[in-house]
Amino acid sequence: MAQFTRNPWPKRVVWVQDDVTSDRFYWLQIPDAAAAKAGDKIVATADGQSITLTGDVPDGTSLRLSDHLLNLDHPVTVTVNGRIAYKGKVPRTAAAIRTSLAERADPASAATAMLTL
Repeated sequence: MAQFTRNPWPKRVVWVQDDVTSDRFYWLQIPDAAAAKAGDKIVATADGQSITLTGDVPDGTSLRLSDHLLNLDHPVTVTVNGRIAYKGKVPRTAAAIRTSLAERADPASAATAMLTL
């Protein structure tokens, strides 16, 4: 394990639900793990100020954002399965930081902004 470096903010995430579903993976969060089915797949890519999600993306999916992933001082465009779902600035909030740290006490992966689609 010593040869590997953990990256809590990867630019590309491929999330495939197993037979035991979960509601959070890296900077993605779905509203209800119980509604997910084994084999559901989301591919998320952050490139510059754009985030693209493809696959089984449920309504209410949240993006847990940080300046480690993109520049929150500038507008962000989020595309879901070819359709623009959000375009604009996403504000940093103390609530996002508190929520993130309450869920996982890991400052390196703490989100500073949250966007629910």
